[in-house]
Amino acid sequence: MSECKYKLKDGVYYMNCDGKEIPVDIDAPPQFKANNDTARRSIMFKHIAKIQQEFVRLARQWKDLSFDLQKAYLSRHPSSKRRITSTPPAKSDTGRKIYEPQRSQSRGILDFMKTSIGVNESPLWRKYLTYSSGNGKSNKYHYFGVFQDPQGQYVAANAYGRIGYPPQGVAVLSRSDKQDDALRAAMKKLEKKSKKGYAETKL
Repeated sequence: MSECKYKLKDGVYYMNCDGKEIPVDIDAPPQFKANNDTARRSIMFKHIAKIQQEFVRLARQWKDLSFDLQKAYLSRHPSSKRRITSTPPAKSDTGRKIYEPQRSQSRGILDFMKTSIGVNESPLWRKYLTYSSGNGKSNKYHYFGVFQDPQGQYVAANAYGRIGYPPQGVAVLSRSDKQDDALRAAMKKLEKKSKKGYAETKL
């Protein structure tokens, strides 16, 4: 029996069973309509408790979602009782949207970084730096982290991109048997960014 996985994309939760993505309504009651696919329904019930925990987490953090994510969710769920609470983003001189750093964004960046470097655990150390120019032309971040991979090595990495947009990439700064070596590599890159005007941002 295949395992179903779930993910959040554009403010909507999807279950992936056998390569097919199924949108899941977080405002729906914790049950699924009966159908003839007994095996798939059994899988979905098996994971319902974990999924419901994620639904509760999203509901608590609705206010942290950006205007675009809230709008995308409500367009998919017009019967939802939720309402847009975020302010529409301003635009830079180049027409790109200017987002403020938010906790929901940093979680997505962290998940992207973990997947890119092949780790499952939370970082042993992390720092989130941002830099914004007055006209919004530059509105960037660098997310630094030190992780332990499944083989027991320590990995220093950083994800970077424009605030509110998907990461542009992930750089592996060091892989070492010693945590201190990985931390030094991350701090070295962090200090370079600090000299260019980046500042640590608390979320």
